[in-house]
Amino acid sequence: SLESGTGPFAGADVVLDAGRREIHSGATLLAASARAHHAGVRAGMTVAQGRAVCHGLTVRPLEPEGHEVARIALAEVLSGFGPRVEVLGAGSTRQPWEAGLADVSGVRDERALAHEAGEALARAGLVARVAVASTRFSARAVAAFGARREPVVVAPGGEREALRDLPIEALPLEDRAAEAFAALSVRTLGDLARLPADALARRFGGHAAAWAELARGVDPSPMVPFRIPAALFERVDLGDP
Repeated sequence: SLESGTGPFAGADVVLDAGRREIHSGATLLAASARAHHAGVRAGMTVAQGRAVCHGLTVRPLEPEGHEVARIALAEVLSGFGPRVEVLGAGSTRQPWEAGLADVSGVRDERALAHEAGEALARAGLVARVAVASTRFSARAVAAFGARREPVVVAPGGEREALRDLPIEALPLEDRAAEAFAALSVRTLGDLARLPADALARRFGGHAAAWAELARGVDPSPMVPFRIPAALFERVDLGDP
C-alpha cells in the first residue's frame, strides 16, 4: 500500500471543523494549505499557535463541498499509481487529516514510485507525506508520524521496527484509552507491542488485542475502494448557422 497523510485544502490557508463555525484562538486547525504549511502551520495546532508562526494567517471554517472535491482530487492522483484507491477520513482529534491509500502491489521500484507520488500530490496542491508498506496501518502511521519528511519505503517484514518509535496516538484510540495509556507511560507503539496480551485485555477489553496487533505491524483489514464520481458533461448542438 502507498499512504499519503495529507491536508488536502489548497484553496484555504487553514480549515476548521464544520461543526465549529466560530473561529476562536483555541480552535484546532484541521489542515493547512501548501503556503501555510511552508510557513510552519501544522494540523493539530490551535489557531493561536498557527498565527504565532505565520503572521497574517487566514482562518476559515471547513466547507463540506470543497472538502469532498479535495478528497476526489486525492483519489484521482493516487489512481495513477495503482488499480485500487481508498480515501480515509480523519482518524481522530489527534489525527486531524485525510489519508489516501493506493494498491501498488507488484511495483518493482517502490522508492521511485513513492517520490513520483509525492511530486504528483504536490502538483495537485496537496500537502502530503508518503510511505509505502505492506499493510494499511503501517503505511498511514509511518507517513503521518514518522520523523522523515521525504517518502519512506518499509521493507516487507520491517513493519514492527518501523512502527516502534511512533507515538501511541498513531492508533485509532478514543480519548479515554489514550489518557489511560499515558497514565501507564505507554507512549510509543513499541511500548504497547511489548505488553502481555492478557494484561492488555484485562485493562482495555476486546479492542486491546487489535491495537497490539497494529502496533506490531499486523493489519489484515482490506482496502475499501473509493469510487471516483463520473464526470458529467452537457452538450448542445446548435446546428448549422
